[in-house]
Amino acid sequence: MSTLPVPRFEFDEGQPLFINGSECLFERRIGERHQFLDIASKEPHFLTDTEVAALAAEGQFHPGFEDPRKHSGRVLHPFAVTDEQKVQNLRKHEYVVACLQAPAGFARSRKRLEPAIAAVAKQRDEKAPHFTTVLAWIVESQTLGDQFGTAAHTDRFDLRGPRVPKLAAIHEHALERGIKRWLLQPKMTMLLAYAKVVSTMRAYERKLGKSVVSQLDQTILDDEGRLRIPSLSTFQRRCNAIDRYTRDLHKIGPRHAALANRTYTTREKPDIPYEHVEVDHCTLDLLVVHEQGAILGRPDLVAFRDRATGMIIGIGLGFEVPSYASFLEGLRHATFPKDLSPYPSVTNPWPCYGRIRNLYVDNALHFIGDSIKAAGKELKFNLVKFRPREPWLKGALERFFGTINTGLVHMLPGTTLQNILERRKIEELDEPCLTLREFKALLHFWICEIYHAQNNKGLGLIPGIGLSPLTAWGDKAKDLRTPPLPSPDLFTALAGEVKYKTIQNDGIAWDHIKYEGAALSKILTNPKHRNRGRDGGATFYKVVRNPSDLSKIFIVNKHTNEIEEIPAAEAYRKYTSGLTAFQHDVMRAHARAQRDGAISVEKLMAVKDRLSDIIAALLRGKQRRVMYRRLARYLDAEERRRIPSQIALPNSDAAAAAEHIDVVAEAAAPVELKQPSSTAASAEAASSSAPTLLGFAPFEQDDEDDALFDQLKSEKNWK
Repeated sequence: MSTLPVPRFEFDEGQPLFINGSECLFERRIGERHQFLDIASKEPHFLTDTEVAALAAEGQFHPGFEDPRKHSGRVLHPFAVTDEQKVQNLRKHEYVVACLQAPAGFARSRKRLEPAIAAVAKQRDEKAPHFTTVLAWIVESQTLGDQFGTAAHTDRFDLRGPRVPKLAAIHEHALERGIKRWLLQPKMTMLLAYAKVVSTMRAYERKLGKSVVSQLDQTILDDEGRLRIPSLSTFQRRCNAIDRYTRDLHKIGPRHAALANRTYTTREKPDIPYEHVEVDHCTLDLLVVHEQGAILGRPDLVAFRDRATGMIIGIGLGFEVPSYASFLEGLRHATFPKDLSPYPSVTNPWPCYGRIRNLYVDNALHFIGDSIKAAGKELKFNLVKFRPREPWLKGALERFFGTINTGLVHMLPGTTLQNILERRKIEELDEPCLTLREFKALLHFWICEIYHAQNNKGLGLIPGIGLSPLTAWGDKAKDLRTPPLPSPDLFTALAGEVKYKTIQNDGIAWDHIKYEGAALSKILTNPKHRNRGRDGGATFYKVVRNPSDLSKIFIVNKHTNEIEEIPAAEAYRKYTSGLTAFQHDVMRAHARAQRDGAISVEKLMAVKDRLSDIIAALLRGKQRRVMYRRLARYLDAEERRRIPSQIALPNSDAAAAAEHIDVVAEAAAPVELKQPSSTAASAEAASSSAPTLLGFAPFEQDDEDDALFDQLKSEKNWK
């Protein structure tokens, strides 16, 4: 099959871009490749449109900044934007959109833009911002909006103020000596260590002399003309800025520093394509199961269909109706290139990627309408709503859902068919046994190999003759021009679940899944981090989770506003691969049911009670046997003294000669003593003060027996 055309990216000459973390400039297009110049190494890079799209899907290709000195490092990541900042960003975005869509056209003219600004301010019942302020917002949107969305408008008050040291070199040296004194003495307080700062400054004063000191810059002298000493609060701030590992290393020791600051891991675990796109959802007539046997339920399919070619450009699967997470999963799938490597049976390509310009939304998605509207603002597509109860406005998409049910779903095991009347026609339906992964593979095969390849009468030059969606894409995709793709993280910021959590030594726990990575060490060792056990209160951090992918989370380092990606701990990696939040909830309920039904609590308590009786009997039996053994030796000695001519016969009792003893049976049974032998009976008759219950035959006397007997007599005070 001939190679199909792909969307072509458009860049401006000299446009700054970041490729694999390196800052580059776009130079020109040569045939099918773009030429970029690496600013640092001066080396050229050549990339095709497909390679650019693949890098953008991985977050390794995004636009740079027109003036790096002004913007570099100042844009706040979408994950770190607070709710209050979000409100202000959307407010600024309203002014930007109003100016860009001004009736007389956009121009950097006060005469054209001030009426649009005044109209928005009147609508919002607020004072209108200055013309130059709005112009700055427009520049932010044009240069940074494609990559960061409305987060490009976030005010960075935390970066205000000078970033150069205010103290002179001698002040820095004195502070350094004071910090060294504080660190190297385990019990040294900051107040005592501050004395070293004072003494160092006075030593400088004596060494330089009054004549030299008087000629120094007045900024480092105090009111009396002496060298100004850094304040105690300055010294304390410098001490508190030292990371915890360094502090523990010097004040306590290397072993404690390594143990207290390390992390732990748990081992094993439209005419132009994309011009007009319609989206809808449908709950499929099928029950799917998890790999471990739990029934997940009926999947809800969100499909994005390109009106120009009839291609399904993206899909999303979920189990909540309707699901914003599955909507964003489908939108992301439609935006970036498709990875078909997990489905080797699929031979036809799925060459759809790019930015959607107009998205037509069905009224059935009204429950998440506000969320879709927010996504449109961030991803820069126009939202068009269908009128309610008019499904014919998107008949092709409705027909797609009907075709997938009758052409695929109703033939699979676990189908529930269309309705109860259809189910009555079949006496026995197959039990659900298809896993979600297997159904995804069948769904990809059906879309690529059947739906995209079969004739569609609504397509082609002459309606009625028809054309396959794949062929229609090949005819029209050559005219598709798309701006740079958004950052993948922007989708997670839109769909992510947010919680505030503490960091433990073994990571972050969220719904019984632990996340751990090396990036947590940098947060744990930050001097501003607080530990509950050590500092009396724990620090809470903003954590973002993609409900469509529980294999990783993102944490906002509140101390630096950096975003760290934390993977699932090793013991959970196999379980979380491809796991969604809904699947995890089902599996947790399934696991609890297995736990609670495994054994009766009453039966378990009865077994534990029997075990305690056995242990108590064993202990009693051991004490009695020691006493009886010593008594038997005593009586045997008495027998020898009184009847020296009597011969001691060996014990012929078979039970007494048995080698194997069942300890549990013996301990559980009541203690029974054997009848005494004839020799022991005579000895018993000879001594009226001896006990009458013995279960041991006489044996020969040795020196050890005499010693044991003497010890027993002294303990019992026998005469």
